[in-house]
Amino acid sequence: MASKIINRYLDREGLLEEETPDIVRTNYISNLEKQNQSLKEEFSMIKESNLELSLEMEKLKKQLNELFEGKNFMKLLMALAENQGKMSKAIEQMTGKKFDVVLASLNSPE
Repeated sequence: MASKIINRYLDREGLLEEETPDIVRTNYISNLEKQNQSLKEEFSMIKESNLELSLEMEKLKKQLNELFEGKNFMKLLMALAENQGKMSKAIEQMTGKKFDVVLASLNSPE
């Protein structure tokens, strides 16, 4: 079948069996490459997020260790007192009533 007219007719009918597997394979590879690129981007974002979380965890560990060693204890108490004051003001603005947060004593009578 050397005639161009016959080849055109066969092309329209999709009967060129030699080209069909190549086209399917090319489409499949293209889809896999897109999926691979998407997974690479997702992995990169997860890796970056994991690094940030690891750094934050190390920072928190260091702060906790310092508290156990007695360092920065006054800073912690001052931060608690400051937050307590902010909460009191916010509640007072919402309810119109003065509110003091009462912390339980460690040596409270039973």
